[in-house]
Amino acid sequence: MKFCGQPCYQAWKLGRKNSGMFCGKTPWNKGMKGLHLSPETEFKAGRRAPERLEVGTVRVRQRKNREEGPRAWVKTANPNTWRLRAVVVWEAAHGPLPRGMVVHHINRDTMDDKLSNLEAETRAEHLLEHRPEFEAKRVVAAAKAAGQRKRSGTTGLVADQEGRDAILIDLDERNGPMAENRITGAAPLLAQVVRE
Repeated sequence: MKFCGQPCYQAWKLGRKNSGMFCGKTPWNKGMKGLHLSPETEFKAGRRAPERLEVGTVRVRQRKNREEGPRAWVKTANPNTWRLRAVVVWEAAHGPLPRGMVVHHINRDTMDDKLSNLEAETRAEHLLEHRPEFEAKRVVAAAKAAGQRKRSGTTGLVADQEGRDAILIDLDERNGPMAENRITGAAPLLAQVVRE
């Protein structure tokens, strides 16, 4: 049942006379089926939404909470099918991408989708290709989690604690001796520092 308001509902709930649906009042829009109060702003059949994009449109998206670069996406079908432009370019030349394969950017520029810069790799090969980058990010994250600031030798200390080799590059020559002192001071017998 429908009621015109809370008082009408309460009266019906308590069993009062003359209570019930709409309390005997007719609604304001009775008999007005098809009423057009603002025809210029109403949706019209066959009208396309103004923000609708055509097939072939390219958009650049940046994934949230990810440090990877922006990626170009292409609209391949209606109503809303988008695919990575790198995959579309590779498939145009080589046919469908086999299952379990990904398209790798050789020069690491995710916006450079020229065919000469793309190659198909298995997910395992792709992970091995990018493993040094992942390891570097993980070591820096471990240093930050340990509450250490980015100072000379911090990455080397974390790598030494995890039993890994590290190649440290610092553009300021004055930081070299400080980094060496920190690393050899923390583990004088285990750490070996070679400065070039």
